[in-house]
Amino acid sequence: MHKNLYLCQKIDESYPMKKWLISIAITLLIPVSMRGEEGYAFRHLNVESGLPQNTVNCIFQDGQGFLWFGTKDGLSRYDGTSFHNFRHDKDDKHSIGNNFIRSIFQDYGQDELADIWVGTDAGVYIYHPSTKHFSRFDLQTADGISLDREVNDIKADKSGNIWFAADWQGVFLYRPQQKELIAYPMEAFAWCICLDREDNVWLGTHGKGLFCYNSEKDLFESVATTKGGETEADIYRLFQDNYNDLLIGTANGGVKKMNLITKKTEPLLTSEAGNRLFVRDIIRKSDTELCLATESGFYIYNTHNRTLKNLTHEPFDPYSLSDNAVYSLYIDREGGLWMGTYFGGINYYPPQHTHFERFYPQNKKDALHGKRVREFQRDHYGNFWIGTEDNGLNCYNPRTHTFKNFMPDGTPESIVYHNIHGLLADGDKLWVGTFTHGLNVIDIPSQKVIRHYTKTDDPQSLSENSVFSIYKDVSGNIWLGTTGGLALYNPQHDNFTRIEYTGNTFIYDIFQSYDGILWFASYSKGLFRYNPRTKEWKVFKHDASDKNSLAFDKVISVCEDSKKRLWLTTEGGGVCRYNSEDESFTSFSTKDGLPNDMVYKILEDDKGRLWLSTNKGLSCFNPDNGFIKTFTLDNGLLGDQFNYKSGYKSPNGKFYFGCLNGFIAFDPQAFARNEYVPPVVITNFPSKEIHLSYKQSSFSIDFAALSYVAPKKNKYACILEGFEDKWTLLEGKHSVAYSNIPPGNYVFRVKGTNNDDKWNETPTELAIIIHPPFYKTHLAYALYAFLLLISLVWASLFYKRRAHQLRDFRKVEQAFINSPTTTADSIARTKADEIFLGKVTEVIHKHLSDISFNVDVLADELHTSRSSLHRKIKGISELTPNDFIQLVRLTKAAELLKTGSYRINELYLLVGFGSSSYFSKKYKEQFGVSPRDIATRH
Repeated sequence: MHKNLYLCQKIDESYPMKKWLISIAITLLIPVSMRGEEGYAFRHLNVESGLPQNTVNCIFQDGQGFLWFGTKDGLSRYDGTSFHNFRHDKDDKHSIGNNFIRSIFQDYGQDELADIWVGTDAGVYIYHPSTKHFSRFDLQTADGISLDREVNDIKADKSGNIWFAADWQGVFLYRPQQKELIAYPMEAFAWCICLDREDNVWLGTHGKGLFCYNSEKDLFESVATTKGGETEADIYRLFQDNYNDLLIGTANGGVKKMNLITKKTEPLLTSEAGNRLFVRDIIRKSDTELCLATESGFYIYNTHNRTLKNLTHEPFDPYSLSDNAVYSLYIDREGGLWMGTYFGGINYYPPQHTHFERFYPQNKKDALHGKRVREFQRDHYGNFWIGTEDNGLNCYNPRTHTFKNFMPDGTPESIVYHNIHGLLADGDKLWVGTFTHGLNVIDIPSQKVIRHYTKTDDPQSLSENSVFSIYKDVSGNIWLGTTGGLALYNPQHDNFTRIEYTGNTFIYDIFQSYDGILWFASYSKGLFRYNPRTKEWKVFKHDASDKNSLAFDKVISVCEDSKKRLWLTTEGGGVCRYNSEDESFTSFSTKDGLPNDMVYKILEDDKGRLWLSTNKGLSCFNPDNGFIKTFTLDNGLLGDQFNYKSGYKSPNGKFYFGCLNGFIAFDPQAFARNEYVPPVVITNFPSKEIHLSYKQSSFSIDFAALSYVAPKKNKYACILEGFEDKWTLLEGKHSVAYSNIPPGNYVFRVKGTNNDDKWNETPTELAIIIHPPFYKTHLAYALYAFLLLISLVWASLFYKRRAHQLRDFRKVEQAFINSPTTTADSIARTKADEIFLGKVTEVIHKHLSDISFNVDVLADELHTSRSSLHRKIKGISELTPNDFIQLVRLTKAAELLKTGSYRINELYLLVGFGSSSYFSKKYKEQFGVSPRDIATRH
């Protein structure tokens, strides 16, 4: 073996030993101390995400599942997608009274909507979830003392009594049943409270150390925390650990452990790398892991092997801890770890249901160089060679998680270009294809370039200088796919044979199937097949008229699964399976559930599932039943877009996929389904029933499944019963809007999933009552019925009276018409009618003897139109104007006849008739008697 074999394995093997020696020197309690963030990638939430302020003093999860964060500038509630912030508003008496939040507590028990107690810089405020209102806790002790200073911690004992650590005011005890507040003054700064399993109350202070409440004496007694009987002065956190241990987090003494039975105290963690640990919070993450929030980062202490891992902020690492001053820790019900920092907001580390290792460029010599990861090759020493398109070649040692970078430096022994596209590890040789700069061969043990090939005028040189694929078949032949065709390496003559059949086709990938057939994926001319035994070639292309043809002519990669089925990825046509029996293809695309039709690489896991890298995430595809599950940035990927033909399956089954920001690695068999059933809450309506007016019939409802692993992957199904008859599935949305819903009673129901499609099958319900306008209410309809009844009665009476009046009027009217003694004003129904008829009669009398007098003259003298005159006279007397004129003349004639002063042959001229006979005729028709008979009587 070579003396320097294998240098990239020995990048810094002395580092762990040096660190171990340092750790031994500084503490006997920690035999191994490892620094690094392998496997830990944090999601960050800060003011840009919606948090009111970046200093997070406390974290709490309430009974409904919401997460609460206390900051220096307000209280914040988080549902996985958005923050709802609460601040003091001087114009709102229901707002919180102070914005500096120090502690949060809820004793919800069986009531998920129990009050939330919030400790601030100015006492305690109580949040009422059912109304979203705050009220001040203003109860006083018997001595008139109020809880009005900084409240640093709130806890409840088993009896339901609430304890407060209140700055220099000391400790307060609130007994809810008695409505009693008791003060226990302290000569120290009361900071933290812990209730152990026996319900003993422990108090940590600044300045005076540890105290324990003596219920018999009703006071707090000092407890020694060192062997010499002294007390650790500044205690920031008390934590009841397993095995009857009380863990004490201190400002300068690290963590101490007190046995609650023997009261013996001993150091657990005192320092790390020469730094005394300033511990602000303690929480247990698992049976073997304790988590510590300190001023020098986040620590994970393995209580089994007594090792310590320190995670700190790395300026050039976007997934590292956001700030080294960690103030608060919390484990949610899903197993996710939350960290509040002083300057960096919130850090979230999800439970590892789907753990992706992320490798990306950092400002470290031994980190990955280059973001655009293209090629993977594993050599026979167990190391990975990784080609990037932007920063050369990397050698990765999976045992030490370290990289060595190779870039062109102008010497003959270095690679010629930074843009790597093809790799092949063949024994101690590494073949390196570049973009536009030809082919290098590296001697792996010496890590030096020993050959360089380019395209020249020699027909036995490379087909083109951009080498995108290098493949060694079972016969030992090395094939090279370039942007200008296919070439076969001739080791005897150290030159190349250009393959004429493919011409200058851009060959993207090369693969040999189990039967010895070679397949060549081209970027624009389909799929080429070559049978080495028969020397036969064939090309398959896409035919738009044939659904069983190749899915797309731009073929990116070829693979074969464990069932000897050939699979192809394409740029625009999804994936397709080659069916050897009839040389057809079966295609799968977005129509079948793929997230994108641009598929870069396929790897098969040991369960027969195909993993497809795409433009929109990484998909796990079961070819037997068609089930597809897609992972995205929200699941822990470096990005949703992967890189061309970039993927590798190691002998141990671990997968590697290259993307545009580095590469990911994972074991597909280690994936565990998230079984947490998330509560689903409606976030914009506090109660379970709402009343809306008809003017509010267009509304939206916001909801959230309170699973925080990958909130954007949560799904929902909802229905508005009474308006809809089927459920609506929502993906990527956590609200629904309705428009112009008719008045009525409805029930809105919503269900949700976690990121792994685990449904909460119990719907959350919201009763919605949309009230109609008043004119459509039952009261209005009753009023309408009453008014209708009144109207019908009135109408009946009116019409009866009207009919009676009409009958009387008809009698008067007939008397006027048939009786020569009845005057015209007798038929007037109103005073106006009487006046009008009087004027008409006056004009007729004025022209009584004028034979030429007619309706037109009458209309002119009355200053009205003929039609209006006709309508008015007809409406009053039911006579036409001509008939009315004639009736007035005849009535006047009857009046004159009664005087006996006129003979008939002179009377007809006086009343405007043209002949005596016509006058006599009309008179008899009108009054039923001849004028001669009237004259004879008188």
